[in-house]
Amino acid sequence: MTHQANHESNCASSSNHIQVAKQDGWRTAAHILASQSNDPASELEYITSERCADFRFLLPVTRNDSVIDICGGWGSTTAAFARIARHVFSLHSSPEKLAFTGVRCSQEELKNVSLIQSSPVIIPLPAHS
Repeated sequence: MTHQANHESNCASSSNHIQVAKQDGWRTAAHILASQSNDPASELEYITSERCADFRFLLPVTRNDSVIDICGGWGSTTAAFARIARHVFSLHSSPEKLAFTGVRCSQEELKNVSLIQSSPVIIPLPAHS
């Protein structure tokens, strides 16, 4: 089995892509996840590009602000806001996507991110946090 084929079989289950991300980098895991899609190029763009958060430039977010990213997918929006805000709370109901976001932020040395597994309906944060 080739190295790529081995990774693809490892990523087949939802939790194994986290191990691949930790071992070989989140971008490698993203390529494997995207390759399993009907439209790999679009899926890879969705997983990796921070352009999905370009709306951040329309908001008055500064290094003094905290941001909450609700259901942030694979972490693109979380990472984008972590580059401009004081702190980002990344909230997701999927433990796999939240773990992937954590690996991604760690590998990109974005230390101002807190991961919260929760329903987007009930946000477990104190008022004004």
